[in-house]
Amino acid sequence: MKTKTIEERAKEYASKKADISLSAIYNEALANIYEEAYIAGAKEQNRIDIDKACDWLKARNVLTDASLDGFRKAMEEEK
Repeated sequence: MKTKTIEERAKEYASKKADISLSAIYNEALANIYEEAYIAGAKEQNRIDIDKACDWLKARNVLTDASLDGFRKAMEEEK
């Protein structure tokens, strides 16, 4: 099973939420708003989760300051 990107999940979510049987233009505008909000929230949560993971791993001496950057970069890469 392929892991979906944030953008793919956002489109799927937005299409379900915005289909409220109003005009097509309104539904499309609403879907765009939902999609943008979903992406922003997911990316912010991802940053928070990576920061927490870095703090946790550093506190337990699993990662050093030098290796934190590589870990952070790997975690931030899009699938």
